[in-house]
Amino acid sequence: MTNLVRAAGIVAFTTALWAVLMAILTGNPELTKVQLDADLQRVADVRAETDKLDASRLALHLDFVLLTLYGLTFVLLGVLLARRGRGWWRIAGATVIAGAITTCVCDVLENVRTLDVLPADGTDVVIQSALDALQTVSYAKWAASVVTVGLLTLGFVGRGRARIVVVLAFMTAAAALVGLIGVIGRSRATIQVYFALAGLVLPIVGLLFTIRPGTFLRGYRSGP
Repeated sequence: MTNLVRAAGIVAFTTALWAVLMAILTGNPELTKVQLDADLQRVADVRAETDKLDASRLALHLDFVLLTLYGLTFVLLGVLLARRGRGWWRIAGATVIAGAITTCVCDVLENVRTLDVLPADGTDVVIQSALDALQTVSYAKWAASVVTVGLLTLGFVGRGRARIVVVLAFMTAAAALVGLIGVIGRSRATIQVYFALAGLVLPIVGLLFTIRPGTFLRGYRSGP
């Protein structure tokens, strides 16, 4: 179990580092405006500026690595959750893994469709139906992500848990709640807050799981 916790921590911390590297390399291309607003003018604005278009496409290509990393993080955390005990714990863990896969599949589709509406040569005509389809898959991705993060809260609750673990329970629950509000209300700004909160959890989980796996495992087992 300790090795599994440490592996999850290493992947989580690597995910956080990759996200920082992406921000350094691409700045803030504000792709969510394209993906969630379904606004032809926003797409035209990105395509009209070569630097912004190049940064957006680079961010999308780098995101394929990011989604692989966060997907693996979710899967490992799902396996850990399933190993807390039998019955509902295993169902919860399996649901987290399914949510991770769903999120990643939707993210891949989102990236591909975004690349289609932001072609390198900027010559293709973008129609509203393409943006509507992109918006649909984007919100599906965020919805699957919110469910996954919400269920991961179960991995940090329980009697006898360390204070830092309890803090993580509150953080994941708060992030999931904000994300749920954003998805239901179709609010891009709220979803961005959710993303920031979830991103804050990652390096904490990474450091704790990697350096102090025993601290996380204290009170973790719920049964045989």
